[in-house]
Amino acid sequence: MANADEFESLYKKHKGALERFVRFRIGARDADDVVQETAAAAFLKFAELRSKDAFLPWLLSIARNKCRDAYRSSARSQTVALDEDAAYTMPEAASAAAAVREILAEMSDADSKLLTMAYLEDAPLAAIAGSLGIPLGTVKSRLHSARKRFRRAYEKKYYAGRADDAQNDTEGSNMKRSAILPDIIPAYKITKSDAEPFSVVCEELMGWMIVPREGERLTWGLYDSPSGRRTEWTELEVVGRASIHGVDGVEIRAVQHDAENYYRTGSIDECERRFIAQATDTHCRFLAESHIEDGVRRCYTFLDGDDSEFIQNWGFGPDNRGFETHLSKKGIVTRDG
Repeated sequence: MANADEFESLYKKHKGALERFVRFRIGARDADDVVQETAAAAFLKFAELRSKDAFLPWLLSIARNKCRDAYRSSARSQTVALDEDAAYTMPEAASAAAAVREILAEMSDADSKLLTMAYLEDAPLAAIAGSLGIPLGTVKSRLHSARKRFRRAYEKKYYAGRADDAQNDTEGSNMKRSAILPDIIPAYKITKSDAEPFSVVCEELMGWMIVPREGERLTWGLYDSPSGRRTEWTELEVVGRASIHGVDGVEIRAVQHDAENYYRTGSIDECERRFIAQATDTHCRFLAESHIEDGVRRCYTFLDGDDSEFIQNWGFGPDNRGFETHLSKKGIVTRDG
């Protein structure tokens, strides 16, 4: 009974983090089932946990396996609708599974079989070596090459042309260019339009305006009204791929120049933030944020509590799902003049 009470107390404390973790990995549709399966498995194994201080990472390790099982089940059984709205309505895990199956089908039989055994079936490398009748070292080298071929095929099919401008860049050369922004904002005029609202794809990261995808970079400025004078400007660049708590995204470096020092992030002349963010087929969201505050690197992630600084500042949308990228008229807002 004591163990049950202790488990219930710890689980209640960390349930929010568990739910966010599961939803981020497999989407909302199957999340409740996976959370329940994780809770049941954790309760049965609770006596095996040596340190209660490690409850959350231990709980998430169980959830990670349950998510993997759910993903494999989806990959095996999900059929992809071929109607025009499929790209917008398909659950994220199913969409990713369909893309993986499609690329594997286009690869050589040897590569497809090796990747399927290693990643979809989660077979140990030693078992793969025994099944294929080749040395373990050969399995590792072939798997490395197969991963590279898969990545190239995937990027060519789904991200063609998006990273071409960045292929020759190195991280050491990032952010060296100066912003080309006027001190005074140019004259502009806003005129009335009678055109009907139209659908648009907007993948910008809320408040920072950069698309979280490899090869993207952006410079923007803020201007005072009514003087029109620039008050600050920011350089942003995607510096590479990143993963936080098993959720893949990209790392973004943001350098604010001439910003007010209301974040206590160092010099008011230049302060740097690092984001990990993600753009899916349907949403764009923050996964983590970090900055220097009072000489200490502060890091915040989507697994922080509901009243955490991350949720208050970077968590948007239901369950921190982010913002919709496919925007269309919903009849919520009425235009008058």
